Amino acid sequence: MDERSDEKKEVNSCEKASKSGDESSNEEEHKLQYCYCLWFSRRPPGKLTNPQTYDQNLKIIGTFDTVEKFWNVYSHVVRPNALSGHLDFHLFKEGIKPMWEDEANREGGKWIVRLRKGLASRCWENLILAILGEQFMVGGEICGAVVSIRFQEDIISVWNRSANDHSTTIRIRDTLKRVLNLPLNTIMEYKTHNDSLRDHSTLNVGEVPVGCVFVFNKHQSNDYLIVGKGRNRVNETKNATRHAEMEAIDEAIEWCKTNGIQLESLWKNIIVFVTVEPCIMCARALRMLGVKKIYFGCANERFGGCGSVLSVHNDPRLGEFPLECLPNSIAAETSVKLLQSFYMGINPNAPKPNLKRKRVD
Repeated sequence: MDERSDEKKEVNSCEKASKSGDESSNEEEHKLQYCYCLWFSRRPPGKLTNPQTYDQNLKIIGTFDTVEKFWNVYSHVVRPNALSGHLDFHLFKEGIKPMWEDEANREGGKWIVRLRKGLASRCWENLILAILGEQFMVGGEICGAVVSIRFQEDIISVWNRSANDHSTTIRIRDTLKRVLNLPLNTIMEYKTHNDSLRDHSTLNVGEVPVGCVFVFNKHQSNDYLIVGKGRNRVNETKNATRHAEMEAIDEAIEWCKTNGIQLESLWKNIIVFVTVEPCIMCARALRMLGVKKIYFGCANERFGGCGSVLSVHNDPRLGEFPLECLPNSIAAETSVKLLQSFYMGINPNAPKPNLKRKRVD
């Protein structure tokens, strides 16, 4: 579908819905427990989300506090299945913006369900009606819900206030499964908004989202201390060597200077955690320093220096002591998702990735 045609359809839909939502309500209408706002946002192809201007892309379609007023708004909104591109509909209680940073959302999180194309309209409508009808039975814990239209799949999410309230988040999960009629083996992901903010700090500045942490295992004991952190800053610094590992190395060196620690005693007790298998350059640097161990989330099939392309970590020509590299199967899926989000965001025409995660079919 032509992008301009899509955009015109979205604008006309929002204008009609907004006018309908502004009509005065009848005294005999059926009141909802809360007043809600329906929002819309759209990101042009090839552009990354800018955290400073994100709220400027949010447009209110309509506000309603009765069943009748909801249908007046909703009946004029184009259904998700009829749209394409990178866009979102947000249903949130009045006074709560659909942003991680909003005060009501700050300590919360969201349940995420990934759908194959074609299911979003039905699932979104079922979810809206369940929220308006208070089917989740968790009081004021629900902040809102989002349907995200993407190029290869669509995503439904339910946002709640308190990520640390385990019993409430489990109840929300179980109700969401029932409302969407999900198969028992559907994989659902719960993510706190704090985690989302951390994950997207690199995405938002247009860098490949790779992060690295250096953990100091003092005296081979159970005493662990983070002494260095880094993220990709290649574009930001216009320096091709500023990979996450290099940033973490610099920070660890500064930590040693501040705390009067000898570098030689630091490196041999360092465990490295990194999103992606270190490239050949970074693997060589870590091997030369003599760090103890590396855990990486997913393989780097183009530039990996720990087995994918070269095996710098255990090349006998580079020294007597090999470097232990361990793929972290626990974080592999999360790492792949993060990279997919980045590359699909900057190139909507990228080939469809070979997704291995379970999604609703």
